Amino acid sequence: MYRPSDFHDLFMEGENHRLNLFRSHSFSVGEMSLQCISGPHEGLEVALDKEMMVVGRADWCEISLPEDPLVSRHHCEIHLSESGPCVRDLTSQNGTFVKGVQVFEAPLLESFRVGESTFSLQTKGETRQT
Repeated sequence: MYRPSDFHDLFMEGENHRLNLFRSHSFSVGEMSLQCISGPHEGLEVALDKEMMVVGRADWCEISLPEDPLVSRHHCEIHLSESGPCVRDLTSQNGTFVKGVQVFEAPLLESFRVGESTFSLQTKGETRQT
């Protein structure tokens, strides 16, 4: 599993233009959403209307995925940092993946998968694969 510093080193080369997009734009609560593009919850869209939201199977999670058997009760959290949206694994059983790499914490760049569910980050006027 990668730590945040490993992820930074792994994806910085050749991805500077994408990281700069996050660093140069100040995101605010409510201008983004996550859309499930594959898996048992395909079509689900959830507004990122809080600075921190928990993803998991439990019904108390802000992003609840009860039909995905590979998602832990409290799997990961999505939070907005100064540099943009980030995902942090909450010691889940099956891991959290960004760009196909299991991570502990990472910025949302290209792909974001928990269990069998893959999400796309939607921003005003723009769609990003997360």
